[in-house]
Amino acid sequence: MDNVDSTRRDLLSLGAIGAGAALGAAILAPAAARADNATGLKIGLIDIGVIFKKYHRKDDLEKEINARKDGYEKQQLDQQKTLDGLMTAMSTIKEGSDLWRQKRKEYNLQMSQMKVIREGWKEELQIQIENLTLMILNEIENRVQKYGQDNKYDLIVKIDSQGWGDERFQERIFRAQVSAILYFRPELNVTDAVLAMLNDPAWIKICQDNALKNNNQPAPPNGAQPPK
Repeated sequence: MDNVDSTRRDLLSLGAIGAGAALGAAILAPAAARADNATGLKIGLIDIGVIFKKYHRKDDLEKEINARKDGYEKQQLDQQKTLDGLMTAMSTIKEGSDLWRQKRKEYNLQMSQMKVIREGWKEELQIQIENLTLMILNEIENRVQKYGQDNKYDLIVKIDSQGWGDERFQERIFRAQVSAILYFRPELNVTDAVLAMLNDPAWIKICQDNALKNNNQPAPPNGAQPPK
């Protein structure tokens, strides 16, 4: 049970770690300076922690992971019942007898098989969590780039004011790494605008269709590429 439970709510934690790589560069929109614009660069800012928390697709994918985990736990309970049955049978047989030794071999074999199966479940869940986290980050980056290019931003940087769910050690480390901006004017914050684009039902449908087509493997949403 512990092996499967260890993956509970890891989407948020992996999202925090994975975001450092997927969105590691502070520049998410083209950073070409406007030589012909006397006002200088047009700069925006997004709060990546808020976006990750409030993106509706993240909640849906967490439910998908939890459903798979619950299925594994049900199978694990069934396996445990088999072990309990073997143990009960052994208790009714004279210890050291041929039949008792045969039941003990069956019990040990079942225990070994269960260990292998549980390790496989843990690996499968980990892979799914990583894939779905990368998928979310790809979708977020797509909409940030789209917003930046549509609104002629030269630069969009990120902060993380909220964290990524429960403040665990890995998340604190991540936040310390990305907290490079200590002050900004509130009007530079375009988080709500980008979040509105992400939670647009049309965009959600595109992402869902793309995930179905690619079997939940990270890939840019079809038909929704950022403008070149």
